[in-house]
Amino acid sequence: MSKFRKYLIYGICLMHIIGMIVVSVDQSVFNIDYFTKVQNDNQVSLKMGISEDDVKGASQVALDYTKGKTDDLSYYLDYNGKNIDIYSSQDKEHMIDVYYLYQNAKLVGMFALGLLIVLIALVCFKKISLFELAKSFNQISIFMVIFVSVIGLFAYTNFNVFWTYFHLVFFTNDLWLMNPAVDALVNLFPEALFMALVFKVLFRFILYFIATNILAYVYRIYSLRGLKND
Repeated sequence: MSKFRKYLIYGICLMHIIGMIVVSVDQSVFNIDYFTKVQNDNQVSLKMGISEDDVKGASQVALDYTKGKTDDLSYYLDYNGKNIDIYSSQDKEHMIDVYYLYQNAKLVGMFALGLLIVLIALVCFKKISLFELAKSFNQISIFMVIFVSVIGLFAYTNFNVFWTYFHLVFFTNDLWLMNPAVDALVNLFPEALFMALVFKVLFRFILYFIATNILAYVYRIYSLRGLKND
């Protein structure tokens, strides 16, 4: 196999894995019922002094803003006869960064989908065999297992440090450092919620990852058996 062909297959396999990560994030992050359950477990409503319905409503606004369904991060509550937006200016500025982070992740996912279409075309025109592809995917997956294991262990042993490094890597400012007395986001979405969410994403990705690897490995076994029988 030429180096170009080898790198092409490895690149497509890697983008497929990245695509699974993006899908896992998308399917995990925007489940408002899951957020509500974790928020109730952590007594967010009691700590903020607002109703559970308002916690859910304000959280839904933040999720809708992240997905681009609304361009206004505002949720108003009545305080002593005054209609006050619970989201601070820092909340709004940080959510702009979160919005662009999510949109960029979607672009990566779309790029991965594009490469998958290219892959299907290459297979159809017999430029790449399914056996080559399955073998390369299983090989790359060995390194991915090590990477995911390190990330998971890091998050499990010290989530606070893990979450700090996450923000340092993906954000170019310190707007994520919030004041619980002023900023609603840090109260609506406590660290315990993000910890549960991170492991939910990892669990969903691992399921997809294992299933895809099993399919690739089984195909290789049956292909080799078919060659022996011939």
